[in-house]
Amino acid sequence: INKMSETEFLKVFIEGLNDLLGVVVVLAIARGIAIIMGDATSGMSITFIYWISNALSSVPLWIFGIFAMLAYVLIGLFLQSTSGVAGISMPILGAVASALFASSALGAVGGQIILISAFVAGVNFMSSLYPGATLMGTIELFDVPYDRYLKFMIRIMSVLLITSAIIISLAPYIGLVK
Repeated sequence: INKMSETEFLKVFIEGLNDLLGVVVVLAIARGIAIIMGDATSGMSITFIYWISNALSSVPLWIFGIFAMLAYVLIGLFLQSTSGVAGISMPILGAVASALFASSALGAVGGQIILISAFVAGVNFMSSLYPGATLMGTIELFDVPYDRYLKFMIRIMSVLLITSAIIISLAPYIGLVK
């Protein structure tokens, strides 16, 4: 049995704490931004909701879903925490979705379902390209180089992203959301 020295254990333990602390910091910053921005009824977000809603008021509903999905892909390039992304974006985009879809057949709740679907599609696309520690350990265990994994996943996830975009685009018009 190979025993780990105390020094080595402490080094590995502290490295693990650094990773955990990084996640905590991202979530704390996201929560802080959400508090500063406010919600749909108070805070700075009211201005953003007003501007975004007015800018998108004459745009067809399907465009909101596509742009929201693309926004989440873009955000996923910089932030790999689904909780952090949701914490930063949902207070504003959720209110925008409610406002945009309120007078449609879907209603405010339907708009939020469209937004959540766009969130799931966009964030999961990026998460598959930046796999977590468990997946990286697994592909290392089976000696699969990351570039081969990436080529494989881009093909699959691109098809899923395009399919999601089509479904999200059609949902307001064919009654997938009510």
